[in-house]
Amino acid sequence: MSNRAPTAANILSSLGVKGAVSNVPTGESAESYAGYIPVLGADGKINIDFIPSSAVERIVKHISNVAVVDPNTLVAEENRSGSVVAPYKTIHEASVNVEFADSRCALLLMPGRYSGNDNLFAEFSNSPASPANVAIIGIGLCDIAGSLSVSGVAGGNVILQNIRISDSINLTGVGSVTCLGRTYVGSDLVVGEASLSISSETQYGSTDATGVQYLSAASKIGYSSSKPGDTVQNAIDRINGRKIRVARITANDQGFVYDEDSYDDLPAVTEDGNEIYDLRSHQKVFAEGINHLVEKSKNFEAISVTADKVTAKVLETDKLKMNSLMLGGYRLAIDSFGYLVVVDGDTPITPPSGIILISDSAVGNDTVYAITVVDGRMKLSVAGNDTVESPSSPEIVTDINVVDSSTGAEYTVYVEDGRMKLRPSGVESEDGPVIENQ
Repeated sequence: MSNRAPTAANILSSLGVKGAVSNVPTGESAESYAGYIPVLGADGKINIDFIPSSAVERIVKHISNVAVVDPNTLVAEENRSGSVVAPYKTIHEASVNVEFADSRCALLLMPGRYSGNDNLFAEFSNSPASPANVAIIGIGLCDIAGSLSVSGVAGGNVILQNIRISDSINLTGVGSVTCLGRTYVGSDLVVGEASLSISSETQYGSTDATGVQYLSAASKIGYSSSKPGDTVQNAIDRINGRKIRVARITANDQGFVYDEDSYDDLPAVTEDGNEIYDLRSHQKVFAEGINHLVEKSKNFEAISVTADKVTAKVLETDKLKMNSLMLGGYRLAIDSFGYLVVVDGDTPITPPSGIILISDSAVGNDTVYAITVVDGRMKLSVAGNDTVESPSSPEIVTDINVVDSSTGAEYTVYVEDGRMKLRPSGVESEDGPVIENQ
């Protein structure tokens, strides 16, 4: 019987060790290296490829009261613990498994689209007592496709941060709701009797909250404008400081009185929750002034009136001054002889009776004269243009035959060079005596 001590090779062989390897070469199957012993690398550490992922998922613990959710996780359900390396796959799975440390817990949602029924319910029922504070926090773009319902937080506080809910969210039964970051609710934000607090970036369609507390002060929210100021508070202060300046206008018997240096500054007044600039008292001045002038126009008094046309049923006056008077379509005027004559109308105009129009018989003289009797004396004067149509008018004569009542002798009256002359009838002026009218 041999008493030799076993060699290292014999020991390794008896243990079934086929060899040693520092890593599994790329492209080769790990099963091909069954029975090989891993060795430390140059850094004195074993290659991480030798540690199975399931072992890491079990070894890495989750944060005490934080459950990580990743809709795209490939971790098997039995290995999910809510840790960073073994996150839960749905919101419902995380809510029923998260621990309540000091009655507080949080769901940390990784980026992705959360669809399916298990992502539409959050039921915090991992403890006999309800958590006092629950936070559902999204990292990146977390889109919940549908309506989310949260339960199991009776009287507690719920914080939503950076999550996008395409439809509505129901948080009835909780004590308070706080929306932070870019939280978005496409439809109704239902909180029941709970108080609601929101940040400036939160958006929602509608809410049944009786009162909303805004967490962002106007003095902390910036705005871009060409006007002075950098915050919303600056803009509000400018709006609140606005006034409307209106002229102070009065009305009297002479009309409206306007003074450029007299005015009123009207601030806004609150009425039914609205800011109103009330100008009714100033508009009343115009209404009363116009009504006063209308009333005065019923018995109109004026120093002077200029108009193209005045229409009236009755015209009463002490004196009527005009160039002509229209009666029944005829224009009447006073001619140069003091007679009222028709100077225009729808029928031919003839000289008034008692006037004889006679033309000058001198060669080259076309003047027409009127023979009239004024105060018992015959008068010869140039006829006015309004009386004579033309020198060739049939109303104009060249001479007049008269008979001496005492002797019966006939004479001819004519005008020559503006002087009225008398000669025996049938005798030319150069054949006999001529009597001139001085």
